[in-house]
Amino acid sequence: MKYIISFLVISSLLFVNVNAQWVQTNGPSGGEVFTVALLSSKIFAGTERGIFATTNNGLNWTRTPFDSLTEVNALVVNGTNIYAGSGTGLYLSTNNGTSWAQTSLTNVYILSLAVSDTRIYAGTWLQGIYYSLNSGQSWSHVPFSNQDVFSLAIDGTNIYAGAYGLYKSTNNGQSWTQTSLGTQNVYSILISNSVIYAGTFQNGVYSSTNNGQTWIQTSLNNQFVWSLIKNNSYFFAGADYNGVFLSTNNGLNWTQKNEGMGNQTVRSFLVAGTYLYAGTNTAVWKRLLSDFVEVKTIRNKIPKSYLLDQNFPNPFNPITTIRFEVPKASFVTFKIYNEIGNEISTLINTRLSAGSYEIEFNGDNLSSGIYYYKIFAGDFTDTKKMVMIK
Repeated sequence: MKYIISFLVISSLLFVNVNAQWVQTNGPSGGEVFTVALLSSKIFAGTERGIFATTNNGLNWTRTPFDSLTEVNALVVNGTNIYAGSGTGLYLSTNNGTSWAQTSLTNVYILSLAVSDTRIYAGTWLQGIYYSLNSGQSWSHVPFSNQDVFSLAIDGTNIYAGAYGLYKSTNNGQSWTQTSLGTQNVYSILISNSVIYAGTFQNGVYSSTNNGQTWIQTSLNNQFVWSLIKNNSYFFAGADYNGVFLSTNNGLNWTQKNEGMGNQTVRSFLVAGTYLYAGTNTAVWKRLLSDFVEVKTIRNKIPKSYLLDQNFPNPFNPITTIRFEVPKASFVTFKIYNEIGNEISTLINTRLSAGSYEIEFNGDNLSSGIYYYKIFAGDFTDTKKMVMIK
């Protein structure tokens, strides 16, 4: 809707990559981008004037055969299906956006969507929530005090709705109770490790560790937060005319990360491959996830050769430390792979000065199993195995 890396620093020999910044993609041309989603290798963008798609990371965008006069506020993927919530109801594509068909949910202005298995929830403008428990074949309606429902999120058997306040349902959406966050318009919801984060109107981000019984306002407390997303332990918040904010400590502290972008309004986020994408008031922007890694050195002494150490502890759950050495300034790429060789994450993709480094990797989002980490530095490459046991 609308993995974790930290570093121990002893010295300050850090090469700053001045090219680490946001880059605007070549579109789409549909005005403000309200939502972005990924299906297979295709990225979709819902805009003021229909849906656009790219298969080359934003180099080129094409308009899908969706009504170009219809505003698309929400996109959500479920298996091979992609649902679009628009100003005229809910649409479905079963062929990767080649064609779209309107579902039986018509004549409603949809602001938000959430889907899990056969359950679909649609938050609307002034008409509460519609829900289907059979993949959209039939729908039920909860007036919800005729509120605007800006955001929806599913966490197991619980469903959360952001309206004027944050609401919770424990019975598949048939009834809702308001949490103690009751005096804020909630425009975005993120649930991570049983912690709920709520992006609000002009009061930033709140968090709850007890299913919404009590809330704490984070230090990002004076922003209109349209969107929230997490990648590993990195939390991103998209703000109104203030761009992107980053937290690496579960929302305790936030840093503005607008290099190259400026103060855009960020309505939506998407992690796809090695990039973080942001749908803004002008276009879709992208930035390498490795740009957000805060690489720091641990020793002043310059090493004599390249080295990749074994992680410790190993096995780990879920945090482990990896050390490596670079004897001269080099462009360094550091990747994590699963047991069958699929890339999980790119941790580092930048130029580093000579030095010794220590990385703390958090596989909290991964399942138990064997993983590999690999370094590319100059002409040097090395790979080592690590095991996570949860």
